[in-house]
Amino acid sequence: MHGHHEWGWMIVVYLFLGGLGAGAAVLSAISALTRRQVLQGIAVLGALVAPILVGGGTGLLVFDLGQPLRSYKLFTHLNLVSPMSIGAWLLTIFLIVAAVHALLQLPAGWLEALAGRSPRLAGPLRRLAEWNRTTPETEALGARRVKREGSPPSVDFLRRFSALLCIPLGLSVGIYTGVLLGAIPARPFWNTPMVAQLFLFSALSTASALLLLLLPLAARARLDGGEEAVRTLLRVDLIFIFLELFIIIPYVIHGELSVRSARVALDMITGGPYTLPFWGGVVVVGILVPMTLELLDLTGRTHRLALPLKALVHYGAPLLVLFGGYLLRWVFVHAGQDTWFV
Repeated sequence: MHGHHEWGWMIVVYLFLGGLGAGAAVLSAISALTRRQVLQGIAVLGALVAPILVGGGTGLLVFDLGQPLRSYKLFTHLNLVSPMSIGAWLLTIFLIVAAVHALLQLPAGWLEALAGRSPRLAGPLRRLAEWNRTTPETEALGARRVKREGSPPSVDFLRRFSALLCIPLGLSVGIYTGVLLGAIPARPFWNTPMVAQLFLFSALSTASALLLLLLPLAARARLDGGEEAVRTLLRVDLIFIFLELFIIIPYVIHGELSVRSARVALDMITGGPYTLPFWGGVVVVGILVPMTLELLDLTGRTHRLALPLKALVHYGAPLLVLFGGYLLRWVFVHAGQDTWFV
């Protein structure tokens, strides 16, 4: 063990924001592809926050390299045997696709409002607003016109295409946040594929929690983000919380049954300095408590509570999920740096 950590808070925040944004992109894309009006708020809000979160996390990753002005080399040379190089290209492609997806998900009314406040961009924004006003009926007419005249594809086709791309790219970015750790074989705490799976399920769970907190904004913006959208996100979050919990169990069992180095590394969270943050903070506060609160909310057990208590349950659960997701990455980043193969 040693006390010096090369990776500090910027890497922790990058892993958290990267997973959060990737999960939001996946949930947005799936909601958009269902074409259900009740999920419109999830599709729009998820699309908007995804590139912002992943872009912010990527910026922290670049600064953590120590020479940010030279980091462009990561994005200009692809090295297929370097996880850092592959990750840089993956993040770049994701950000481009996610930005296009967000642009195509913007409601026409929002774009027209922006056009009124930005005279210099009024023309392009209004043209995009008109383009984004596509309905299923106009899309059917547009599809026949494309077939007959060879005109450019309609916005609805591009929406579906960008959403289809966002799903594998978002899942890849979510997994990559764990692969980045597992790519260092000398660290037994990280050296298992279950870390990548755990980070992916955590990314999807925290993204569901974030969208639960943001859904009231959808209602204010005249998007559909009512009770059905809330119940959908609660179900989705519960699924990923269960998956996250049942990855932790085999991770611990695998470590206990593995080689000596892995058992010593696991001591970090089974009696060592990270035991309380992991089991108390991540598992209890970040998983078990919000899982219980969300089950109560989903089954209607909170309807009889006073309004302040009901709001505390409804908004407290996703906040705890976000806290647990961040603490999970903090524990893994620091505990992994305190161990190596012996």
